[in-house]
Amino acid sequence: MLEPVRESRPLARLPAEVRSKLTADVLAAYEREFAQLMDVWKALETKAQASTAIAGVLVAGTVALAKELPATMSDIVRGGTAVLATTLLMSVVFSLMALGVEPVYSAPSGDEIAENVRDLLAAEISEDTAEERLERFVGDRVRSWQRANMSRRSANERKANWAKAAQACLVIGIGLGAFLALTILILGTATF
Repeated sequence: MLEPVRESRPLARLPAEVRSKLTADVLAAYEREFAQLMDVWKALETKAQASTAIAGVLVAGTVALAKELPATMSDIVRGGTAVLATTLLMSVVFSLMALGVEPVYSAPSGDEIAENVRDLLAAEISEDTAEERLERFVGDRVRSWQRANMSRRSANERKANWAKAAQACLVIGIGLGAFLALTILILGTATF
């Protein structure tokens, strides 16, 4: 049996109240999304700062260890210590890249919106074009939020990639450091 053909009804034909409600919902969704993106940004900043601090402490410990290694210690342990220091330094560099300042589009400010509202209210427009101007105004706000959210999302992705690389180097460094520490403790000053 054939389904009846439904008539398409463009949004422009919907009552103004319905369009206004839908648009308000869209704006609220973008505002919530921006708040969530900012929370993610803050969390990434915190992780990168922690990675920098931990790796920095471990680099200092590695340098102290390297100075105290006896001359009889094997080249493998000495080389492992150099690799450890390098891995930890890479973690610091990647963390600093994650913490770097990056230009992004900001959310529409209250001043911007207030100025646009003043312009809209001050304009002499007919009743026929008032609704159209208002819809364009709201459409501009929606596009501003879209741009801000896309910009923040992209920046968060780049920040997350740097933070992941920093944490991966940190984990490798911690593992290598533990292995070297055990090797030194077990073997003492013996060579192998």
